[in-house]
Amino acid sequence: MLRRDDIESSIWDDIESFARLLRRIIRYLLGGVRVVGCDSGRNMTNIVHIDGEVLKTGFFQLAAYAIETIIIQEFENMVIYPDIEIQNGKCVNLHRGHMEDPIVYDMSPLDAALKYVSEGAQVLHVVDLDNVMRGGHDNHKHVLEIIQMVDVPVQVAGGICSIEGARWWFEHGASRVVIGTAAIEDRHFLNELCTLYPGQVVVSVDARQNKVMTQGWTQETIYSPLEVARDLQDHGVAAVIYTDIDLDDDHPEATFAITTQMVDELHIPVISSGAVKTLDDISTLRLLPNIAGVVVGRALMNGAVTLPEALAVCAQPEPSTEVL
Repeated sequence: MLRRDDIESSIWDDIESFARLLRRIIRYLLGGVRVVGCDSGRNMTNIVHIDGEVLKTGFFQLAAYAIETIIIQEFENMVIYPDIEIQNGKCVNLHRGHMEDPIVYDMSPLDAALKYVSEGAQVLHVVDLDNVMRGGHDNHKHVLEIIQMVDVPVQVAGGICSIEGARWWFEHGASRVVIGTAAIEDRHFLNELCTLYPGQVVVSVDARQNKVMTQGWTQETIYSPLEVARDLQDHGVAAVIYTDIDLDDDHPEATFAITTQMVDELHIPVISSGAVKTLDDISTLRLLPNIAGVVVGRALMNGAVTLPEALAVCAQPEPSTEVL
């Protein structure tokens, strides 16, 4: 697969910018079909050739690249991923990411899952928080119970850091696995996992003050989320879940700017997380042209947003926009 580093930066930027414009034109011509990304490596050989130099590329090759690399979203609208976080066998939510002081809800993980599915959930996002920090209660049985009892896909997150761990979840019915720190720190592991399970590996990119955080939001890296996400895209991940920790923390200067940049610059599906407090936030996110979905946890659990309301917002017709 051709990598971004193989091409002179300015040439790559021209290719990507033009292809992005073409994808928007195609989306418009298709009558508002939601285009959520493309495979950035699969068809690169259609437009460039590396043999000591980058060869000149014409309009029709670029147009072919834009068309062939479109990935149409599996669901018609922006997808709501109800978030079920499990700690010590209970449904919880972490305020500001603090493991030691969770918000505990009076609802079992299975009851939450069944409730969401009865309200129209298309997919569930389930996190084993104890496994993130390698200790505490074993929540495998609770996650398995959800997978076995619902009839929608379940993507599983929380401390998955080995091929064997991911394989175990796939063998037990998980539709996708979400990798966090291990994907950021171990590209060999990520490459192998994406090769073994194409289209089923999602990576969570969490950032505070535009710096990617790892180890349960406790370790700051030197990288921006966009830098990391571009590299992950080149390694073949199926999607990126972007958590803007500043939004999750209600930072007074937090905005959707980085989320907007992520969905604009990347060609793989981007799923927002930590951004929803009200229905207005869902309305704002759904207007981003390439957004694939949004993970919603606390707002659903505390009743600030109901799932039927959120799904209704996502189902609203997209406003007409000019292409150029």
